[in-house]
Amino acid sequence: MKNLTFARACLWTGIFATIGLISCSEQENLQPPDSAPKNWETHLQYALSQSEDHYKNYKIALTGYEYRGTINTEIEKQLLIDEMFADNTYTLVYNGKGLTEPTMETWGNMRKKIYHYGEKLQANIESDIVIGETEIINLEWKIEDMTYHSIMIADKNGEIIYDNIGTYAIVERVSIETRGVQEIETRTDAAGNYRIPFKKYEYGANSIGITQWEIILDCYSYFNKSTRILTEWTMRRHANPVKRGWTCDAKIKHLSGEPNVSYYHEFIWGYAYGDERAPATVQDDGSAFYFNDTCFGGETGKEVHRAPIPEHIP
Repeated sequence: MKNLTFARACLWTGIFATIGLISCSEQENLQPPDSAPKNWETHLQYALSQSEDHYKNYKIALTGYEYRGTINTEIEKQLLIDEMFADNTYTLVYNGKGLTEPTMETWGNMRKKIYHYGEKLQANIESDIVIGETEIINLEWKIEDMTYHSIMIADKNGEIIYDNIGTYAIVERVSIETRGVQEIETRTDAAGNYRIPFKKYEYGANSIGITQWEIILDCYSYFNKSTRILTEWTMRRHANPVKRGWTCDAKIKHLSGEPNVSYYHEFIWGYAYGDERAPATVQDDGSAFYFNDTCFGGETGKEVHRAPIPEHIP
């Protein structure tokens, strides 16, 4: 169902009247300002179409949404911020590593447990709201057979900025790793080289179908085919908290192996992800990486690349 029921809309009207929303009698026919669906509406329609599977597998599902309008004054902006981060407003938090043990908590309860909880996030969301452009959408969720409400904000292009429940409702976390040996020809060496790749790709997407964080780590080690000696290496790291509410970090570092001397290349790598209230950081102790205890999860490792004996090439 695209909109929440008329009765529910009426219940919310008293809450939203202070920021100039239209009356209950008009909310039944309320539509986004443009005739074509905006990006946020496309994502919400997707989430509704997946709600049965999401609830079955993750005990969380979007059950309805309603367009509220655009923030038009500084007073409306401040009232919206106060509403989104009120003591009795719910947000989804994780109590276990690897995004396990999700639970619904009010901001007030979390602030009692953790000093300054969510203050940085609130400040960032406030800076994202643009008068005359930022749009507001009410969402309704079913979580563990209970109904909860959240507020989504989107920019003038329809891109979703944040939602105090849906942002954290991760239903897809993918980690892809690539290893192996590749035999390549080069312009300068008729004998060619061995290229040994290591690649780690990780991302998490929420129930609305939006990637929340993305991590890429890769290293390519090159060895002379004839001598099996290391000639060079390339490394890259990419950690992108795509949306507000998430943080991530990634590092990769050369340890040992000297070009044109060594028969190996040794390096370390690590990544971590967390929310903006418990930032993720990867730290270096010299010979290994580790990530902070407060983040939701991550992975670290050490790799050694060696040129294979030619007849052992797959």
